[in-house]
This record gives sequence, C-alpha cells and structure tokens, in this order.
Amino acid sequence: MLPVVAALLLAGCGSSGSGQDTGTLVKDTFGAAKPVSSGNLALAVDVAAPGISGLPSPLHVRLAGPFAKTTAAGPRFDFELRLGTGAKPVSLGLIAAGGQTWVRIGEHAYTLSPGTFRRLTGTKQAKASAGITLQSLGVDPRTWLRDVQDQGNETLRGEQVVHLTAGVDTPRFLTDLNKLLGRAGSIGAGAAGLPSGISAARRAQLAASVKSAHVDIWTGTKDHQLRRITVTVAVDTPQDHNGTVTLDLALSALNEPQAIGPPANPRPLSDLTAALAVLTQRRAAAAGSGTSAAPAPAPGETYSQCISRSGGDVAAAQQCANLLN
Repeated sequence: MLPVVAALLLAGCGSSGSGQDTGTLVKDTFGAAKPVSSGNLALAVDVAAPGISGLPSPLHVRLAGPFAKTTAAGPRFDFELRLGTGAKPVSLGLIAAGGQTWVRIGEHAYTLSPGTFRRLTGTKQAKASAGITLQSLGVDPRTWLRDVQDQGNETLRGEQVVHLTAGVDTPRFLTDLNKLLGRAGSIGAGAAGLPSGISAARRAQLAASVKSAHVDIWTGTKDHQLRRITVTVAVDTPQDHNGTVTLDLALSALNEPQAIGPPANPRPLSDLTAALAVLTQRRAAAAGSGTSAAPAPAPGETYSQCISRSGGDVAAAQQCANLLN
C-alpha cells in the first residue's frame, strides 16, 4: 500500500498555480499530522446508475452536523442522518455529549443506556469513540487520486484555499464508497432499504461501466486542512447511458467552538418501546383482531437489520427495541 500511495503522491508533485508543492498539499490535507479538533461536517453521496444488479438507484445518503474532538468522556457530535432510495428518505438524529448518547426520531430524543450506541451501530466500542475523521468514514483519497493538478488559489466561503484537481483510480474509489455505505448502513440504512455495502462483483460491474471520473479538492492555503472534496463519476449502465455516482464532503468552521450538548427534555428509551406498543394495539383494534406474535430478533442481529427485516410491521419493530436494552 505504501508504494502505491507514494507513487500517487509523486505523480502530483511539483508546483504550479498556487506556487506550493502539490505532493505536500495532498499529504498534509489527507494525512493525520494536523487533526481537526472541531468543525461542521456535510456529506452527500448520490448514485443514479440503474442497471447495476443489487444496487438501488437512485440512492441518497446525507450526514451533517457539528462535531468536536473526542475526550475522555467520549465523542461529541450532533448529526442528522438521512437515507433513502426514493422520495421518502428516513431521517435519524444521533447525538453524543458528556459520555451519553441519544437517538432523535422526529421531534423527540431518547436516551440510550451505556453500550447501546455500540449495539445500535453494530460497531466495536473503539470505533464508536474514535472521533470523526475521513478515515473513520472509510474515505482515504490518497489511495485513489491520480495525476493531481494545482489550479491555483481561490476563495471558498470567505477562506483562502488552494484548488486541486485529479483523476480517479475507480476500483479503489469504489472500495472507499463501499466502506462509507457500510458506516451508514450500520447506523440505519437498513430501515431505508439501502444496502450495507456494494459487493465485489457489483463494484467490478460498476467500475467497468465508468466513462470518466474527476475530483476537485479545496484545501487551506496556509493550514493545508481539507475544506471540501467532490468526486463525480460518469457511468454507462444497461439502463442509463448517462448515470452518475457523486460524493461531496465539506468541512467548515474548522477548530472553532461547537455548541454540542444534551437534547432538550430527552425521554427514556422505554417511552419509545411503549409508543410502539400503543401503535400495535391500535392497529390490532382497527383490524378487529388480536395481535399476532412478532418474531424475535435473530441472534447477532443489529437494531438496523432488525428494523429492515420488520418491513414496516410495527409489532415486529417493537421486538427490535429489545436490542437496545
């Protein structure tokens, strides 16, 4: 891996528009030498490529909100996650502050007991507390950038930045995209009908359909910290000769104080379970019959997988709540 990364960096070395060394810009922007202590994240992934078996299209992923550096008490963030394959996306809020975690559904937030966030996401505790980095999202552009070019200095949201452009090693980019979808899937993509990732066979099919791929990067002129990266991939699929796969990740308010705290009037998680029970009773009464026993969660199943399996059945969804106890 290191020789590959070195080759990619050397391919873009030199100075042009901004007068800075391109290899250094890439290394600093995507390396870990200058971690961001806080900021505001906005991530969007869109796939419009019908004809790839097993990959829903259109597919949309949105993750946005403030974050701050992980402390001894744990991570701090207030994210809104939106997932969908059509006009009705699923929205879910995730908040962490002071060693506690909440899930926000609609207008109400519910307190998660210790260890629940790990069960909800299906990740190990170390990953849940690692903080927010490109690597934690499964993205490392250094492995798939090709022929990096310096387009010079620009102004982005009032900040001085260097604009870089590059080509894409498509198979490696799709590997990162697969990891990114896996992160989203572990949080709740199953409830929106999204896949938890893209299989190797489907990635190969998608890579074979690529017509062109382009990357734009904006990094701080002085601090060399990422402000924005966009990836646009044009694909030719059996059903759409003008399909696209896009990724847009932006960071703003870097290293500035972020107001992240507990939600107002959080409710105990038992209230969510109780609400599901009431909905189940009302549905049974309206149907004029008693409720049937809903299947219990399968061994090793995560909350999001259970919700997906419920298929909108409230009684089955109620059983899923047992995974959050």
